[in-house]
Amino acid sequence: MAARSHAAPFSDHLREAIALNRERLGQWSALSQGRTRAVSRLLIASEYATLPVAWWTERAAQRAGAAAVAALAACFVPMRNLPPIQRSAPVDAPHSLLQARRSATAAWAGAISAATRADAPQDAHAATATMLRTLAAAPGTLCMRRHLAESAARVACVLRSLNAREPARAILWALLERHALGIRFADVLDDLALPLQRDGIPILAHDLPPIPWEL
Repeated sequence: MAARSHAAPFSDHLREAIALNRERLGQWSALSQGRTRAVSRLLIASEYATLPVAWWTERAAQRAGAAAVAALAACFVPMRNLPPIQRSAPVDAPHSLLQARRSATAAWAGAISAATRADAPQDAHAATATMLRTLAAAPGTLCMRRHLAESAARVACVLRSLNAREPARAILWALLERHALGIRFADVLDDLALPLQRDGIPILAHDLPPIPWEL
């Protein structure tokens, strides 16, 4: 796999994920007799669809200078050391948690917007940590929601580390707000994967690396 470019960390991360998930699509399909193909294809399509956001974000960081590019790069983790493609114990998400997703998303998006207006990354991180603690009740499910929340919390951590006048702040706030928009799509992918996860096929759970979100 090609080495990452220091100037394009976001799109390089997406390309790495696309290549890996295209490779794994056939393996998942063989394990599931084709039942996972729709999930894998939608996951890959979502990664392709995010590339224009990555290009815009990278151009903004490049214009802002090397420190902004480094701050952006700190938001991403490599797609390595994923669990193997194999069956696992069946899992399910609590019904109450599934039913509460819409209100939880609205509350979280509101908290991110308020934190953005106040330039308060600690508030964004606290709101996202609350969501992640709730998701801990559903291990192996709601994986895309968890992945985006972990990513958002990491962005908030990087924001906390920046000085008030660093130009990267505006770029990372815009990225964080994109996470709040994307989490609604995450639920579509999670709902498609859940019947498979209930049957012991850990699609998504074995495709999305855990993101350290306390830096």
